[in-house]
Amino acid sequence: MHVRYSIVSALSARQQRSFVRAFYAIPNEVTDIQDPVSRHYAMLRLSVSERIGLIVLISPGSLLRLAQQGMNIARR
Repeated sequence: MHVRYSIVSALSARQQRSFVRAFYAIPNEVTDIQDPVSRHYAMLRLSVSERIGLIVLISPGSLLRLAQQGMNIARR
């Protein structure tokens, strides 16, 4: 089964129907993390063990930032 990894607005994700949210790799609570580096780290940790089949983004820059942070974490 493919899991969706979505960096859409927290509001739209929270308003999503529960049967759709079940396919999200990232729980809503992660969006409550105020520090962006910590939030992205949590997103990466939670999604790395999933088989991601679809990534939904408002901006491709979000995926680039997430990838850069992942590379920075891997170097540590």
